[in-house]
Amino acid sequence: MATTCTVERNWDCDGMLTIQNDQTLKTYQAIRKEQYEHVHPETCWEFSDIKKVFAKLKPLMKEGEKIIQFANGGFATPKGWEMMKAFWKSIDERIRTECDPQEVYYYEYNNHESAINFEGDTDAIQIIIDIWGADIARKIKRYSKTMTVDQLLLENIEVGTLLYHDNQTPSNVWFSHEDGKAYTMNNCILSPVYDGNGHQFEAQDKTWWGLTAQYRDNKLCRWHKD
Repeated sequence: MATTCTVERNWDCDGMLTIQNDQTLKTYQAIRKEQYEHVHPETCWEFSDIKKVFAKLKPLMKEGEKIIQFANGGFATPKGWEMMKAFWKSIDERIRTECDPQEVYYYEYNNHESAINFEGDTDAIQIIIDIWGADIARKIKRYSKTMTVDQLLLENIEVGTLLYHDNQTPSNVWFSHEDGKAYTMNNCILSPVYDGNGHQFEAQDKTWWGLTAQYRDNKLCRWHKD
């Protein structure tokens, strides 16, 4: 991590980082650009028109297979989904071997507007954890830190399907400090969160009471106390 890159806080731009003498950011941007522009023939991004999704993907699928929906509104055949995951894994490997983690952190700090983001640099340091691991992430020079690497590494807990008003999926879940029942904020209103059987979800352990966690991929993660 012996980077020659230097940064300065630009207080005329809300404390964003001015990055100088970077060595690998052009490579990083090029790899990310390739990732975002890559479209496998058995995927479809017409998330605003489900008819187009079925028209494109159904003829490519075996009888009984189901279309898979993944992040950011994409759809894929089962084969396409496996190939997309393999492609994303290859992207991470290229970044890990070709880019400097400190420089990537600086870039993602700005990219996620961490200087004014309510969660500070959480998104930026999470990218470092995901690609390089916790040991490297602990060595990163950070700005606007709101959570430690160890806090972000708290166990992801599988909880299955969680829903709230009109079968929407919550982005975060808060557990009441009085009885451990689960809620999420919906239009400034605290709405109960239910499990897949229609019962209000409750804390599995009293240590959850009063805590908030992000909910993604049927798991609770990024635990914190508001």
